[in-house]
Amino acid sequence: MGTLAKLDWLTDATLDGVKRTLLRRVENRRYYAADMATALAENQWWRGDATRAFLEPDQVRGITRGDVEAVYRRYVASVRPIRVYLQPEKVPIMLTLFGWLLPLFMR
Repeated sequence: MGTLAKLDWLTDATLDGVKRTLLRRVENRRYYAADMATALAENQWWRGDATRAFLEPDQVRGITRGDVEAVYRRYVASVRPIRVYLQPEKVPIMLTLFGWLLPLFMR
């Protein structure tokens, strides 16, 4: 088990600091119409209700250490690595013919 999985980093002080930062961002966007319009549009698109943009300060204040721990354990601590293979549609002819020499020059 890694040091992050021990959750030593999750203290009341760090959680309060993060909540203050998030609340500052939410409150700062109320000063600019474009930022508030973006928040309203994002909440309408992702959550189906634009008025939820006005509830975000209360939601941030309601976050507990248990919430953060549960999310960390579900989405960070229990993930398995994956491999992604990309195959290009078109490979340059020189790379096709002499690509096997590339590792010699990449040193």
